[in-house]
Amino acid sequence: EYEIEQLRDLHSSLSKEYLQTLLDSQTSQVEERKRIVHLFHIKEQTILQKMNAIVEQIRDKSAQESDQLIDFYLKLTASSIVMLAVAAILMGLFIGNLVLRTHTYLQLKIERRTRDIQNANQLLAQSERRYRQIIESTSDIIITLNSNFVITSANTAVKKIFGINANDLIGNNFIDLIYEGSDGRGMSKKIILEKITDFLTEKNSVNFIADFCMPTILEPKTLHVQLEHIESEAQIEILGRGTPVANANLAKFLSYERLSLIADNYLSDANEISFRLTNMLIKYLEPSEITLIRIGLREMIINAIEHGNLEITFEEKTRALAENNYFELLAKRRNEAPFANRKVRIDSIINSAKAIFRITDDGKGFDVNAYLSKKEIEHTLSHGRGITMAMQVFDEVRYNNKGNQVLLIKYLDKNKPQQISGKGLSHCHPVLPV
Repeated sequence: EYEIEQLRDLHSSLSKEYLQTLLDSQTSQVEERKRIVHLFHIKEQTILQKMNAIVEQIRDKSAQESDQLIDFYLKLTASSIVMLAVAAILMGLFIGNLVLRTHTYLQLKIERRTRDIQNANQLLAQSERRYRQIIESTSDIIITLNSNFVITSANTAVKKIFGINANDLIGNNFIDLIYEGSDGRGMSKKIILEKITDFLTEKNSVNFIADFCMPTILEPKTLHVQLEHIESEAQIEILGRGTPVANANLAKFLSYERLSLIADNYLSDANEISFRLTNMLIKYLEPSEITLIRIGLREMIINAIEHGNLEITFEEKTRALAENNYFELLAKRRNEAPFANRKVRIDSIINSAKAIFRITDDGKGFDVNAYLSKKEIEHTLSHGRGITMAMQVFDEVRYNNKGNQVLLIKYLDKNKPQQISGKGLSHCHPVLPV
């Protein structure tokens, strides 16, 4: 600033002297004016030199200050870089320490988790061994099924009941093993399939009794089956348990058995009731004979439900079966008046001489003689053979006059004279008139 002020003063002085010289030269002679101009020119050169020197000083100072400023900013930048580097190093050390501590923590956690998993696996293995021992030691068949009802595992009870190895059962379709012969069992399989369909839809456990047959065995085996869903995120699995129905150990103690049952109008109940009614006959009859009696009882109970209580005609059943909506028809009738409150009563007596079964429904009955006199009954149909089958299986088949009650008698000891009056069922109501 000082140099600029000097430069300003010199410029002002030069301007005044130049003005004064011009004023003085107007009154002077030519030679004098030349001398004055020459002197002014010398002074002007001197002042200009001083001004140039001041300008150079200003330039030098400006360059110096600029260099100092650049140097300052360079130093500041360098300092910033150093500070950032130091900060980065410190942050790196901090993060490295944090990572190291985290790694140590995670390693310890992984070690603890590994120990926990190993302990859990040991407990699981022990549990699986105990579970396998329980499964293999039970007398019931235990199987698992996939969503298509294909058997995926089975225990060794298969060998004792069916006479085949458990591995031979794996890969078979469970539904295909349900026996359906040419002896009137087709309706039974339809009933079971309906229960299985409900089981898949509603996800509730289901119980039923069915005959099962393998290609390598001569006679079907009867099992009480329980199916339930296994919770699994990956896929649908089903656990099945099959218990042999016939209890020979208990049957050998049988001297006399009397039962009185009341059933609602469900066809699956007919299937299970028929098994219960014939369970103790193993003491007196061969399994093949018991099977035929059971089928005959089941068909007569189904008749009492369908044609008795629900008043479904032969034509209605034929049409519903053809249209594949028979079970919808049954459900509809069960909820309508006057059918909804009707029951089926089954009474039975079994002793060493005979087995007597009485089935009574709350329906209007039918003309038995007119039915039996018909010659055009089509025995190739999937239904309509119940009475004919019963007459072939039982020694006596008697209907009451109304046609809503039937007495079925099977003589067990052919050597004893038989006097069947129905009085043994007097504890049951209504008493069958004979």
